[in-house]
Amino acid sequence: MSQVPQGLLGRIAAGAVSFTVLTYLIAIGLALGLVTYGQFAVQLENIRVHFFTGVFFIYPIITPITVDLLLLTDTCIIIYVDCSDFDNRVKLV
Repeated sequence: MSQVPQGLLGRIAAGAVSFTVLTYLIAIGLALGLVTYGQFAVQLENIRVHFFTGVFFIYPIITPITVDLLLLTDTCIIIYVDCSDFDNRVKLV
Protein backbone atom coordinates (compact mmCIF):
# COMPACT_ATOMS: atom_id res chain seq x y z
CA MET A 1 0.00 0.00 0.00
CA SER A 2 1.55 3.29 -1.06
CA GLN A 3 1.25 6.53 0.85
CA VAL A 4 0.06 9.76 -0.73
CA PRO A 5 2.76 12.46 -0.62
CA GLN A 6 1.95 15.31 1.74
CA GLY A 7 2.49 17.87 -1.01
CA LEU A 8 -0.41 16.39 -2.95
CA LEU A 9 -2.75 16.58 0.04
CA GLY A 10 -1.77 20.21 0.56
CA ARG A 11 -2.53 21.01 -3.05
CA ILE A 12 -5.93 19.31 -2.82
CA ALA A 13 -6.74 21.25 0.35
CA ALA A 14 -5.62 24.54 -1.21
CA GLY A 15 -7.74 23.80 -4.28
CA ALA A 16 -10.79 23.06 -2.13
CA VAL A 17 -10.35 26.29 -0.17
CA SER A 18 -9.88 28.30 -3.36
CA PHE A 19 -13.02 26.74 -4.87
CA THR A 20 -15.00 27.54 -1.72
CA VAL A 21 -13.86 31.17 -1.66
CA LEU A 22 -14.57 31.52 -5.37
CA THR A 23 -18.13 30.21 -5.06
CA TYR A 24 -18.68 32.47 -2.03
CA LEU A 25 -17.60 35.53 -4.02
CA ILE A 26 -19.78 34.50 -6.98
CA ALA A 27 -22.82 34.04 -4.71
CA ILE A 28 -22.35 37.43 -3.03
CA GLY A 29 -21.81 39.10 -6.41
CA LEU A 30 -24.98 37.50 -7.78
CA ALA A 31 -26.94 38.57 -4.71
CA LEU A 32 -25.81 42.19 -5.03
CA GLY A 33 -26.37 42.16 -8.79
CA LEU A 34 -29.87 40.68 -8.63
CA VAL A 35 -30.97 42.93 -5.80
CA THR A 36 -29.41 46.13 -7.12
CA TYR A 37 -30.36 45.95 -10.82
CA GLY A 38 -33.54 45.13 -12.66
CA GLN A 39 -37.24 45.17 -11.91
CA PHE A 40 -36.77 43.81 -8.39
CA ALA A 41 -34.58 46.81 -7.53
CA VAL A 42 -37.24 49.22 -8.77
CA GLN A 43 -39.86 47.51 -6.61
CA LEU A 44 -37.61 47.59 -3.54
CA GLU A 45 -36.79 51.24 -4.15
CA ASN A 46 -40.47 52.19 -4.23
CA ILE A 47 -41.24 50.54 -0.88
CA ARG A 48 -40.47 52.89 1.99
CA VAL A 49 -40.51 51.69 5.59
CA HIS A 50 -39.73 53.22 8.96
CA PHE A 51 -36.27 52.27 10.12
CA PHE A 52 -36.37 50.47 13.45
CA THR A 53 -33.76 49.29 15.88
CA GLY A 54 -33.85 47.05 18.90
CA VAL A 55 -32.24 44.16 20.68
CA PHE A 56 -32.27 41.43 18.02
CA PHE A 57 -35.59 42.96 16.85
CA ILE A 58 -37.34 41.49 19.91
CA TYR A 59 -38.14 44.93 21.34
CA PRO A 60 -38.35 47.12 18.22
CA ILE A 61 -37.87 50.84 18.56
CA ILE A 62 -39.45 52.56 15.56
CA THR A 63 -37.65 55.72 14.47
CA PRO A 64 -39.07 58.58 12.37
CA ILE A 65 -36.47 57.88 9.67
CA THR A 66 -37.87 56.34 6.48
CA VAL A 67 -35.65 54.28 4.19
CA ASP A 68 -36.31 52.36 1.03
CA LEU A 69 -35.88 48.60 1.11
CA LEU A 70 -33.25 48.65 -1.64
CA LEU A 71 -30.89 50.74 0.48
CA LEU A 72 -31.59 48.60 3.52
CA THR A 73 -31.02 45.31 1.66
CA ASP A 74 -27.80 46.48 0.00
CA THR A 75 -26.48 47.79 3.31
CA CYS A 76 -27.16 44.46 5.03
CA ILE A 77 -25.38 42.50 2.28
CA ILE A 78 -22.36 44.82 2.40
CA ILE A 79 -22.15 44.59 6.20
CA TYR A 80 -22.35 40.79 5.99
CA VAL A 81 -19.53 40.64 3.44
CA ASP A 82 -17.41 43.07 5.44
CA CYS A 83 -17.83 41.20 8.73
CA SER A 84 -17.27 37.75 7.28
CA ASP A 85 -14.20 38.93 5.37
CA PHE A 86 -12.56 40.47 8.45
CA ASP A 87 -13.45 37.41 10.50
CA ASN A 88 -11.59 35.14 8.05
CA ARG A 89 -8.57 37.42 7.92
CA VAL A 90 -8.24 37.44 11.70
CA LYS A 91 -8.40 33.64 11.92
CA LEU A 92 -5.72 33.17 9.25
CA VAL A 93 -3.18 35.44 10.95
